[in-house]
Amino acid sequence: MSLVAMTLLAALPAGAQAITSRDVKILGGAEAAPGQFPWMAALVDVDSRNAADGIFCGGTVVAPRVVLTAGHCVQGTTADQFDVVVGRTRLSRGTDGERVGVTQIVRAPGWNSTTLVNDAALVQLDKAVSVTPLALAGAGDAAREAAGQSVIVSGWGATAEGGDVSDTLKYVRLTVRSTSRCNALFGTINAGKQLCVGSNRAGEDSCQGDSGGPLFFGDGAAARLVGIVSFGDGCGRANTPGVYTRVSAYASWITQEATVLNGGTPEPTPTPTPTTKKPTVRIGKISCNYSCTVTLNVTGREPAGGIVLNVVRKKTKSRKGVDRFVLAKKSSSGRWTVKTELPFGKLTLYAIPLTAAQDDLDGNGDVERIEIVPN
Repeated sequence: MSLVAMTLLAALPAGAQAITSRDVKILGGAEAAPGQFPWMAALVDVDSRNAADGIFCGGTVVAPRVVLTAGHCVQGTTADQFDVVVGRTRLSRGTDGERVGVTQIVRAPGWNSTTLVNDAALVQLDKAVSVTPLALAGAGDAAREAAGQSVIVSGWGATAEGGDVSDTLKYVRLTVRSTSRCNALFGTINAGKQLCVGSNRAGEDSCQGDSGGPLFFGDGAAARLVGIVSFGDGCGRANTPGVYTRVSAYASWITQEATVLNGGTPEPTPTPTPTTKKPTVRIGKISCNYSCTVTLNVTGREPAGGIVLNVVRKKTKSRKGVDRFVLAKKSSSGRWTVKTELPFGKLTLYAIPLTAAQDDLDGNGDVERIEIVPN
């Protein structure tokens, strides 16, 4: 569908405050088939009996009782002022799909109505809907957000700049653009939290009424949500991309909040992976008197299972073979020592960092070849 460029919140629920500093937009493309995008949602004025007359934004079902939309869509709006329609391709066909009330709105932390950074919000429904939620793009999907990648945007927004919203759900394929392209149009955007997306051709875009709707890739169960329609410059202008909220930047927040809003218990925050490197052990100074002290220097984190020194002497005609392990002791941060007798002859010393189970290497060890001779 050609996502025609539209002003933010082309239509507003009663009492809502319009944001006019920037435009949002959907045009061109094709009509969606019934059930093609089951997770597609429409935000409609609670007083509009015909959803087509009351739609003001789109959204995406991310959990049975939770819809993700844009923060600017619910700016100055309370939960009792709008409903959510799902499972419907033609909005005016009231017998299709479900129309449910809203009980709570949760905006993304740091939402800024002037810059439109953190332009995301979660809407809690008063009951679970029967449609299949759309999965969020994950860490493994980062390549699909890169410049040049093909994505899809869908919605019931206007089909021409300044035109009326569409009664029929539409979609259009667009292309992820470089951040610098949107910087040239809108000033510096937040590359970590926003995506620049558009088309080289005129008449292909998102538009008024598409705000809050999904930007995604893939079909069916393989589809993943990568963005939220946020703002742009008019609708459908050639080589004039728009800005979309980057969903992957909010995946943890969406998952945690949606779990609570859906009636569950949030998963515990995972323990962060240590940022320090695995240990690297180097054999340092070796000093001998009646016994020997071998110094081991450690960079990176400390070995989880400690360090052992393996003393090896090959068997010769005059000397017995030696293959002995001695556990090192930590003497200070980054320094370990081994006190042991070192036999005469040519020796090979192996410094071995161990895992917590002491059954494998934890990082990198060191090898030193020395010769101990009588005084």
